[in-house]
Amino acid sequence: MKKVTKITTIIMAVIMILSSTTTALAASYNTAQTAESVGIGTTYTTFKYGYPDGNYRNALNYTEKFFSFVPSVTGYYEFVATGYENTQYIEGKTPYVEITIRDAQGNYVRSTYTNAYTLETKVAAELTAGQVYYINVSDTLFNTVSYKSSSYGYVEQTIALKVAPHSHTFTSIQYSAYTVNSCSYCNYSEKVENVAAIKSVKLSQTTFTYNGSVQTPTVIAYNTSGQRISSYAYTTTISGNKKSIGKYTVTVKFGYAYDGKTYKFTYTIAPKGTSISKLSAKKKGFTVKWKKQKSNTSGYAVRYSTNSKMKNAKTVYVSGNGKTSKSISNLKKGKKYYVQVATYKSVKGGKAVSKYSSAKSVKTK
Repeated sequence: MKKVTKITTIIMAVIMILSSTTTALAASYNTAQTAESVGIGTTYTTFKYGYPDGNYRNALNYTEKFFSFVPSVTGYYEFVATGYENTQYIEGKTPYVEITIRDAQGNYVRSTYTNAYTLETKVAAELTAGQVYYINVSDTLFNTVSYKSSSYGYVEQTIALKVAPHSHTFTSIQYSAYTVNSCSYCNYSEKVENVAAIKSVKLSQTTFTYNGSVQTPTVIAYNTSGQRISSYAYTTTISGNKKSIGKYTVTVKFGYAYDGKTYKFTYTIAPKGTSISKLSAKKKGFTVKWKKQKSNTSGYAVRYSTNSKMKNAKTVYVSGNGKTSKSISNLKKGKKYYVQVATYKSVKGGKAVSKYSSAKSVKTK
């Protein structure tokens, strides 16, 4: 009877040891629902690996823990896991640690991992004040077969999870026009323009007079230092044959050094212009006459304004290349007007208008 009691006592002791081991191991797990709340500072947590019950089939080589964090101020925060090298057994080093940040709805925010024998894993993200975020730390132990005959049974590793406000650590990619600074740990990036950035782009000329030959303007581009940008920095494409009367689109595309910026302009090859032959006043208006220009012409344009520089000018089109005059009425009495004329040809996209003649003035009656 005493022998049976002794055996029973030993069995119970073994069961208690195994139960204690299993409980300790189970305690290394939790979920987002039971996440441990952490704040600014350092929290220590223990992962366990190996064979809690001594059975190779039940080998454990992966575990994870969840933490919850509520920032008091909106900003960037970093989460750093350190100190997870096993000092008991060289094969127990952990070459893979992953940290994942998710919001309260489970949406992915940011993650990172290390896949070498390093002693720090860091990730950072911009978090909103008052919102709950879940930080999942997972740790993998490789080569656990080494523990099959190990006297340790299983191995413990302690990780220190540090939470702190984040200061960006930048890596820079520099182009001739700008530099991109990106943080190595979060998704923050900034673009800083260099002195070579584009300041202005224009065409040397926007109207040409038809001559039967190819006619194209020159692109003039300057940077913020006042230097003209080389034509090697961009490509120029022009639609059409560039010699017929019409409107042409110029596309200027800069290379990667200028962020691939694209500019579009329009220039016109127009018919030969004309000039005013007579300008006479009438009651609250005037009559203008011009020299006939039938070649490549659909009609004429009359432009007038009370400003000598033709600001806020009004334009009237006269259809038919045989017309040579136009009367303008309903103007202000006794007011001086400046008048110009031009020819035009109807083309795809509108009218190709020639250069306007020199302005002449008339005072209405």
